[in-house]
Amino acid sequence: MLKGIRLLALFLTVLLPGLYVAVATFHQELVPTELLFAIVASRSNVPFPVIFEILTMEISLELIRESGVRVPTPLRSNNSA
Repeated sequence: MLKGIRLLALFLTVLLPGLYVAVATFHQELVPTELLFAIVASRSNVPFPVIFEILTMEISLELIRESGVRVPTPLRSNNSA
């Protein structure tokens, strides 16, 4: 069961950013009208294109994950307590 959840999480992690870029950029007719208006309103103040925003988010999350792996052991939480 745990392996299935991990595979599902892997597919979601890989596919959702690309799906968001594709729908937000090229296939706006797939999004309900009210949600599309909300997306357009939130994007109006962002000076970057969607693809740059997604790449920046992915790189930031990867850096946070790597820094968490490299934290010295005294700073990690103790699960045996």
